[in-house]
Amino acid sequence: MISGVSAAMYIRRKRWWLAFHRTAGLLGSGAILFGAGAAVSMVALSLGEHFRIGHTYLGAATAVCAIAVPVLGFFQFKAGVRSGMIRAMHRWSGRFTLLIAFVTILTGLWLIGIF
Repeated sequence: MISGVSAAMYIRRKRWWLAFHRTAGLLGSGAILFGAGAAVSMVALSLGEHFRIGHTYLGAATAVCAIAVPVLGFFQFKAGVRSGMIRAMHRWSGRFTLLIAFVTILTGLWLIGIF
């Protein structure tokens, strides 16, 4: 997702920036959703309890944001009059998703004792 944000910020003048931005963003969202699925599977296989600590709530929020950001991105081209508002929501939710993903990763590393 960082490369998708970087593309939007730094290479907008290139003709191919939007295709790269879209692909990088979708790959980033897919990676987040894959990680969330792996986490749910790991907890289920270990007979653990889901949503027992803060990290799990952060992970769920990150997964929801990882779905919402691309949806907003695609919808901004179909919104007509409200496209400016949806574009702003896409930008800010993308920034928020990067932040919450980073915090989720840090809390996960703290849980396993790396931090």
